[in-house]
Amino acid sequence: TSGKAFAKLLQMVPPPPYGTRPSFSPPARGAAQPPPAEPTGAPGAAALSSALADSVIAKSRPPGSVIAQTLALLHKGGDEAHAPSAGDAAGGGGSSSSSRGAVRVQRRRANDQAEARAPDGGSASSSSSFESTDDDIDISASEDYVMRCKRQHDRACSTLPPEFKSDGPWKVGGYTFFAHYDSGNLRNVELGENDPTGPPGMLVFDVTPRADCEGLECEENSGGRQWFNFGMRGEFTLGQTVRFRVRGLSRFKKQCLSRARLSIRGLQPVTQVAGPDSGPVHSAWRLTMREARLQEAEGSYMLVFDCPIRDIRQHGEKRTLYVALTFPYPLWRIRSYMRDVTRRLTADDTYVHRERIARSIGGRPIELYTITNCSHDDQDHLTPHRHKGKAQRARLPPLSSAYDGSADIAAKSADGGAGGEDKAQPEAASPTRRRDRQRPRIFPGKKVVFISARVHPGETPCSYILEGLLDLLASRSADAKVLLDRYVFQVVPVLNPDGVELGLHRSDTRGENLNRVYSNPSAEHHPSIRAVKEACVISHAHQGGLRLYLDLHAHTMKRAAFVLSDPPRSGQSPFADPRLFAYIMARSDPVFEYTQCEFDKASGGVGKSVIADVTGAPLCLTVESHYHRGYHSTRTFAPSVWQRLGKGLLDTLLTLDELEAPSGRPEQWPSMMDELRQAADFLYSRRPNIDGGCDADLALQSEGLKIEGPSRAQPWFADIVPPAKGKGAANSVPPELAGRCVEIIDMRTVVDDNGAQSREFFLSETEGACWVQASICRFCETQLGSWQYGALTAARIHDSPDPETGNEIGRLKVGTCYDVIERRVVGGTIRLHLKRGGWVSEHNWVAFDPRLGGESQLLRIRRRAVPSKDAPAPPSSAGQSRRQRGAASTAAQGNQQQLRGGRRAAL
Repeated sequence: TSGKAFAKLLQMVPPPPYGTRPSFSPPARGAAQPPPAEPTGAPGAAALSSALADSVIAKSRPPGSVIAQTLALLHKGGDEAHAPSAGDAAGGGGSSSSSRGAVRVQRRRANDQAEARAPDGGSASSSSSFESTDDDIDISASEDYVMRCKRQHDRACSTLPPEFKSDGPWKVGGYTFFAHYDSGNLRNVELGENDPTGPPGMLVFDVTPRADCEGLECEENSGGRQWFNFGMRGEFTLGQTVRFRVRGLSRFKKQCLSRARLSIRGLQPVTQVAGPDSGPVHSAWRLTMREARLQEAEGSYMLVFDCPIRDIRQHGEKRTLYVALTFPYPLWRIRSYMRDVTRRLTADDTYVHRERIARSIGGRPIELYTITNCSHDDQDHLTPHRHKGKAQRARLPPLSSAYDGSADIAAKSADGGAGGEDKAQPEAASPTRRRDRQRPRIFPGKKVVFISARVHPGETPCSYILEGLLDLLASRSADAKVLLDRYVFQVVPVLNPDGVELGLHRSDTRGENLNRVYSNPSAEHHPSIRAVKEACVISHAHQGGLRLYLDLHAHTMKRAAFVLSDPPRSGQSPFADPRLFAYIMARSDPVFEYTQCEFDKASGGVGKSVIADVTGAPLCLTVESHYHRGYHSTRTFAPSVWQRLGKGLLDTLLTLDELEAPSGRPEQWPSMMDELRQAADFLYSRRPNIDGGCDADLALQSEGLKIEGPSRAQPWFADIVPPAKGKGAANSVPPELAGRCVEIIDMRTVVDDNGAQSREFFLSETEGACWVQASICRFCETQLGSWQYGALTAARIHDSPDPETGNEIGRLKVGTCYDVIERRVVGGTIRLHLKRGGWVSEHNWVAFDPRLGGESQLLRIRRRAVPSKDAPAPPSSAGQSRRQRGAASTAAQGNQQQLRGGRRAAL
């Protein structure tokens, strides 16, 4: 009875926030580690069981008081109630039952609240199932974080060459540098020379990241030296600046200085300031205030960036500064987020099945999550103990490369158990548990959406994309319900966990690129790829076919977000075209750029190519995103951008389904579906020659859709003019746009509650990416201003705006920055007037839909605003009330007489 009450009680205890991390202090390498002190005043499982037993015996005692006391015991001292004893920390076999119970409590707190067991495992009030594994204790929720990191790192490196053991810590200039934490990477630190032009009191350090597989024979074939992530502990002064000069980055090899400088435009590393004994908090990373720059030194380039110290309260305070190339996504965060999203999904009776399909070379689990909804008819099949006459729903066939528990036993017996558990505990070491061998159930009538990520460990944006995708499934929205009712989602959140935790960038611990071995993966050398490939093929054969395959990546050189796919196959549906998928994405998300996509990228051994050949599914895509920025906008990417991109992938899938079988799904624009059907017919009628294998983009350059109105390739230009006094709200114009010549790339017609129609224009990303009413726009033929562009190609320079009638006077020098003073549309393309003389086209070619833009020949770096001559000065906010200043940021009321005439009347 007390056991059942204890289980119910644990379900009432909320788990700790997955984003929080405790304080820690990395010990010096090789130093003696003192044993952790026994927790005082924090009772273990024995005390909790005793309290529950007392409640059973003393029936006159109010049960609510016992629950309150037990909750208080669980929460008292934070995680101290679950701290292991000194015997467990030392790996002794004679640990007490209280310590083992505390570990069991910690594991059950993370899993039992959301777990609804399978029919053959217990209660079936819910249709979901969630497998709990023995080594899934979140290291971020442990008090002794440093010792756990040290033990896990030593355990990971015990089966690897000694070169993988972490270096450091380094004591340089009175500061301690370290990187022996999850996804940390640092090879060496030296004190740099002070810059006399820098701010006073500035510190300069020369840091060198560790290359993938550095010191091994496979170093030359690995991902090179690109990722860095380290911490710096010491006393800082408020307002002090720390300058880092990163040496030896392989991305700048074989590049001249001008091209290398252009390639890092938009690069802003991330930093955070934490307590002296605190680890990096996942949500606390912030971009540096300025972009990084390049400097030449001893025949190579150094990446230089400054980190101002602002998040301290007093001078001389001891803090820890963490620095990384971009927003990190460590392995502990992946596991923590997957537990959190599983709790959210199972709370809505969603079927969630977690399966360990393989172990990496370093012994880390490769997990496959199966997510879908169950209909009411499926409930009878999921409860055989109540309905014995019902047949159980079948499961997917087992994997030939399925995880064998014997390897796990050997790993635990070597170090005395995972996470301080007793190595002799039967439950932790038993490989014969039935749930560990169970495959997901089969749901007839549903197709599979298979998603994988982090095959390249340093490509952290793909984990944020996956986070946005899963957040949509767990959002309880109407779209989420349709997706879960229609498809079975199978997700592998990390394919290369060894590389993620060890801070590698592109390869595994053997120096191999795992995204090139899908053709013939080895069970010994590529266990994750072999298991994932087999799991995807089995799901395609037994679960209704593969609807969509997404392999999430990040790209260092190509900007923006885009997809890669194989050439189209014969007999495919017009609505199962990768080009149509990319078109919908580009129309809905400005970060996604259609002109960067490649639809004939058939690469040997790559995941999407091999899966497409084996299954024949047309929608097998590699999703790429740049680390820093795109071509359409100069803004730096952040996690919110990647998360929105992940949600857009599933929204695009719903739109494809709506085009193929309309179901009345509401759309934001009524005419959007008609435009998409027109684009689908256009793309299908102009399929590239499948036998010849020509590029789909090249086949569509000579002809395209006829679009009326502004577009990215053929924008309109207009001065933002506030309405005259008495003609409308004088303060309705956004203050930053008043008197400015802007670029318009789209328009729409909106209807208010009274049925009146008005027209609005959408400004480009460099102008604010917002909608403005047509009544405040006065159109002009050219856009005057001051811009800075970087040459991406050796484009031709003409002496006149029209390239057909003008003479070529030279070519752009790749990597050089040019000042532009005028932009205008001539011959269906944007022409730029260089300050030094001459005209050049911004795009090399234009997509079949001008609203998608074109292939850029120049990269827009920045714009310096210059008001037009005839535009009135922007209204001053002096003397205005808060309500008046707030009204200045809203859209103006439409002028119906001007709107009926449209653009021609305005001109």
